[in-house]
Amino acid sequence: GIARPEASIALYVHIPFCESLCTYCGCNTVITRNHDKGREYIDRLFTELDWYVRHVPGLASHPVRQLHLGGGTPTFLSPDELGLLLDGIADRLSLDDRFEGSVEVDPRVTTLAHFETMRDRGVTRVSLGVQDIDEEVQRLINRHQPLAITTALVDGARTMGFESVNVDLVY
Repeated sequence: GIARPEASIALYVHIPFCESLCTYCGCNTVITRNHDKGREYIDRLFTELDWYVRHVPGLASHPVRQLHLGGGTPTFLSPDELGLLLDGIADRLSLDDRFEGSVEVDPRVTTLAHFETMRDRGVTRVSLGVQDIDEEVQRLINRHQPLAITTALVDGARTMGFESVNVDLVY
């Protein structure tokens, strides 16, 4: 447990927001196009994290080795909000020298500015939700996503130096 001096922390933060519901999704999601909800959610996450830091001895001093942002889609947040979230976590917790950050992204709402924000804060892995490139499958799962968008983001992530770039596919 956290009482061991050599213990490190792996943290998962769920960002539940999506602009549309994919019909295969089983995640806890909030479907909205109101991006103001992102900032409200970050504020609530910080309130909860502050509570944990106050009530769990050693939480703030044990290093966070891994941080994974999932969802919904974390890139529902603007690049500035994503930076606020990552900075707020780093301000409240200690990041390990071998910190590994990963973020799930929806290529339909992700920009290179999101990638810059993540890279500048130590994220080394991005996972792109592709699901399928066949237009009929995209129609059936309610996830229209032109291949050009995905290709541009994969190329951008590679150019920016992300160590790991993967795609999620449905089968």
